[in-house]
Amino acid sequence: MIEQLLNSERWSNFLISLNIMWKGMLAIFIVLGIISIIVMIMTKLQKDKKDKIE
Repeated sequence: MIEQLLNSERWSNFLISLNIMWKGMLAIFIVLGIISIIVMIMTKLQKDKKDKIE
């Protein structure tokens, strides 16, 4: 059983999948950061417009 778990081909595939997963997670966090920055800018612009109207 242990020999099957430590099979070099499976271990290699696991490491390849980890490489793909960290890139995906990084992309998700970057997109979330960009969206939050856009929302902050839009909120600030709306506050400025309300202040000018009043």
